[in-house]
Amino acid sequence: MLIIGLEDLNVRHGGLNRYVDAYVAALERAGVNPSVVELGGADGPRPSAPLWRRISWVARHAWRYRHQSILDVHFALYGLIPMLTAPKSTRQIVHFHGPWAAESAIEGASPRQQRVKAVVEGVVYRRADLVIALSEAFKQEVISRYRVAAERVVVIGGGVDTTAFHPVDQSIARQRFGLSPDDQVLIVVRRLVQRMGHETLFDALEHLRREGRTPTVLLVGSGPERDQLEASSRLRGLESQVRFVGALSDEDLVLAYGAADCSIVPSVALEGFGLVALESLACATPVIASDLGGLGSVIRLLDPALLVTPADASALSRVIARVLDGNHPSPEECRRFALERSWDAIVLQHLRLLSPPTTRVLYLGHGAQLSGGELALLRQLPFLTSIDPIVVLGEDGPLVGEFRQKGVEVAVLDMGEELRSTRRAAATLSQLGPKRALDLIRYLVVLRSEVKQVAPEILHTNTLKAALLGGVVGRLTRTPVVWHLRDRIDEDYLPAGAVRLVRLCARLLPSAIVGNSAATLATVPGGRIRMVIPSPLDPGAMTGERGSGPLTITMVGRLSPWKGQDLFLKAFALAFPDGPERARIVGEALFGEESYAASLRSLVIDLGIADRVDFLGFRRDVPRLLQTSDIQIVASRIPEPFGNVVLEGMACGTAVIAPNAGGPAEVLKDGVTGILVTPDDAGALAEAMRMLGDNEALRSSLVAAAKNEVESYRPERLASRYAELYGAVLRRGSQ
Repeated sequence: MLIIGLEDLNVRHGGLNRYVDAYVAALERAGVNPSVVELGGADGPRPSAPLWRRISWVARHAWRYRHQSILDVHFALYGLIPMLTAPKSTRQIVHFHGPWAAESAIEGASPRQQRVKAVVEGVVYRRADLVIALSEAFKQEVISRYRVAAERVVVIGGGVDTTAFHPVDQSIARQRFGLSPDDQVLIVVRRLVQRMGHETLFDALEHLRREGRTPTVLLVGSGPERDQLEASSRLRGLESQVRFVGALSDEDLVLAYGAADCSIVPSVALEGFGLVALESLACATPVIASDLGGLGSVIRLLDPALLVTPADASALSRVIARVLDGNHPSPEECRRFALERSWDAIVLQHLRLLSPPTTRVLYLGHGAQLSGGELALLRQLPFLTSIDPIVVLGEDGPLVGEFRQKGVEVAVLDMGEELRSTRRAAATLSQLGPKRALDLIRYLVVLRSEVKQVAPEILHTNTLKAALLGGVVGRLTRTPVVWHLRDRIDEDYLPAGAVRLVRLCARLLPSAIVGNSAATLATVPGGRIRMVIPSPLDPGAMTGERGSGPLTITMVGRLSPWKGQDLFLKAFALAFPDGPERARIVGEALFGEESYAASLRSLVIDLGIADRVDFLGFRRDVPRLLQTSDIQIVASRIPEPFGNVVLEGMACGTAVIAPNAGGPAEVLKDGVTGILVTPDDAGALAEAMRMLGDNEALRSSLVAAAKNEVESYRPERLASRYAELYGAVLRRGSQ
C-alpha cells in the first residue's frame, strides 16, 4: 500500500497532515505497513520549494513503489502523476479532505490558479476507483462538484488518537499556561486563516463582555492571518483576554485542552470534519461548533445544543455562556464519545473497504445492557476485519445503538421478559415451568427462521443463555456453533442441576468452545475445538495523572458477598488501623443484595474506619478512578472467570492485588505484574496491602511491568485468535 500525503507533520501542523500521520500509525497498529511519500522528510524538498521540484520529487518516489497493489492519495496535486502512471492492476483510492480550488478562492487565489486546481481535482477524483469522504456533506460535494458517480463515494469520518489525547488534571494544565483555577477559559485550535471564524469569535466575546463575562481565550495555531487577528483583538480591546500561543506540540496541546472549560470551533466555511473537535472531546473538554458540514454531523450526535449557525456571533455567545454555566456533557460523556471514534476503530472501516470480509458470523446474545460479556463483544467486533458480522439480541437496549454506531448490523428478536430474566436457579428442565417452556419453543422457532435467513457460516454465542439456545438452533440449521463462555460452569456459581445440563449440552451442541480463561474452559467438557480467548481491554483504560494525596486503595465491582467487599474492608482495617490512607469502594448492589450493601456501611463503623472509606456507587469513569489510585484490590471469594477489572487496573497504572485463583491468577504474574494472595484470607490481603503501601519502588516496578503485559489484551492484538478459531471451525466443517 502506497500513501501519497502532503507534508510531514514535523514540517507543518495542519488538519490533513495530522490526519495522514494518525491514519498511518493506526494502519501499522492493525498490522499494515504502508509506504508513505510526503514532503519534508530527510531527503525531500521543503514545502516552500518551487512547485515543479515538489511535484517531480513526489512522482519519482512514488514510481519506486508503483507495484504496490493499493495507491492511497490524500492530496490531489501530488497524487495526479502517480495515479496516471500506476499499473492498471493498482487499486486507486483518494481521500477527499476538502475542495482545494474553492478553499484557495477564499484565501485570495487568482481565477487562473483556481481553474488549474479544479482541473487537477476533477481528473484525480474521477479517475479513482473509490473516493473516501470525511462526511455526508463532503460526499455530496464530490458528487456534485466533480461529477463522481455516487456508488464510488463512501463516507468514513476521521478519528482521534485517544492515547495521545487524554484527560489531564486541570490544575496542572492551568499552571502550564499561567492560568488561575478560578478563570473561565476557552480554547480555539485553528489555522489562522479567514474561513476559520476567528472574527466571529471576537464578536461573540464582545457580546459576552457586555454581559459582564470576560473568559480567557487560548488561540492555538499559526497562519497568514495572525498579524491581522492580533490587530483586530487590540482594536476591540480584547488583548487582555485573547492569548495567541502559536502552534503547540501534542503534549502541550493536550494540556491546553485540559486547561480549558470549553473548546470553540467557529468555522464559517468548508468544514469537512473538524478533527480538533474530537481531540478536545478525547481530553474530556466539551466543544461548541459551527453547524457546518461534517463538523456539525459529528457534534450533533453528542449534543445538538452545542451547535450554532456559522458566523452568528450572538448565538455563539449564548451557547458559550450556557456551557460556562455548566450546561454541557460531562467529561466522562465527552471522553466516551471520542473513544468510540478512535483511530484504531476508524482505520478498520478502511480495511474492510480495501479487503472485504470473507466470513459471515452471527453473534447471539440475550441482553442489550452494557455489561461484561456484551461490552467485550462490542469492543472486539470492530477489529475482526475479515468478518461480516450480524448481532442478534433478545431485547432492545443501549447495546443496540452502540453496535450500530460502530457500523455493525443488529437485529432484535424479542425473547420476552420472563424467559430473558430466568435466573440461574431456574436453569433446569424441572424448574423451567410450562409458561417459560412455551416461550422457549416460540423463541427457538423465531431464531431458527432468522438464522436460515441470514445464512451465517458460523453462529457465535456470547452468553450462557445464548449458548443453549444457539446450540439447539445450530443443530437444526446445520450451522457450526461456537460457545463463548464467560462464566465458570461449576456448583459454586450455578445450581447442581444446571451444571449437569450445561455440561451435557456442551458435549452435544457446539463445534467449538471458547473460554475467557483456562479456569473457565476447564469447567466444561466437549467442543471438538477448544480455545482460550480473553476479554479485550477497555480502550479507555490507560495511564493518567496520579495527582497528590494520601495512599488510595480502590476496589471495583458489584456489591455482593462473593465479591468480598467486606473482606477488603477488614483487611484495610488490619493493614492501616489509623493514618491518612483511604479506601474506595466502587459499585452498587444488584439482584436483591441491598442488605449486603447496608451491612458494609455498618461494618466500616464497627471497624473504626468510616471516615477513611468512600462508597462511590456505580461509576462510568472507572478508568479515571483507577488512574488516581495507588493500589487496586480484587477480593473475590469464588474464583473470577476472568476479571476485566484486573486488566483495567494494570492499564491505568495501578498496582493490583488479587486472589491466586481463577482468571486473575492467569493474568497476573506474582511479584512481577501484580501480587497474588490466598483467596478469602483477610490477613494475607492485609499483609500484601501493607507491603505495597510501604514500598513505592515495588509499586512502580509492578506498574511498569503490567503496562507492557496488558498490551497483549488490546482488541487489535486478540483479533488473530478469532481468525484462528473461525478458520479451524470452517476447516472442520468442510471435512
